[in-house]
Amino acid sequence: MNIFERLVLTRKAAKLSQEDFAKRVGVGKSTQIRYEKGEVWPAVDYLIKVADEFPKECDYEWLVTGVRLTGAERLTMATGKVLTALYKAIGMDDDTMITVREACQLGDDSWGELLKGAMQRAGVSHLKTDEQELLDNYRQASAEGKLAIRLSASGIAAQSGKSSRV
Repeated sequence: MNIFERLVLTRKAAKLSQEDFAKRVGVGKSTQIRYEKGEVWPAVDYLIKVADEFPKECDYEWLVTGVRLTGAERLTMATGKVLTALYKAIGMDDDTMITVREACQLGDDSWGELLKGAMQRAGVSHLKTDEQELLDNYRQASAEGKLAIRLSASGIAAQSGKSSRV
């Protein structure tokens, strides 16, 4: 079965006419007909819209490739996308990224520790929301404001019996 036939199956499963289906995904009826006949290759944004609009009838991977993925396979792909985005954001080296992704795909529980180590090496730390707000406020403060924040934190730590340096 090809992509054009899968489009027809998706539309029929949604119980829509070509015109109604086309309206839902933002193309004209004639474009929909040409896609279904295989006269024109569907645009990627159109295929994404079809998968988004009709999640019960199809998913993007099946629509494009004809392969239905299991929930676990979709989760693995989603995890891979998240890790790739993280990789780009923190500049993780390729070898570490590959190791983390392979551990995720194999279901190896070590992936969390591998990822944590990679993030630490890249200088990324996990902060709670309130901690991040404090850090953001500190970074936006003037020199005098930063000093006041440090002195306040030192005073509070001293009252609780914990030492801190300014």
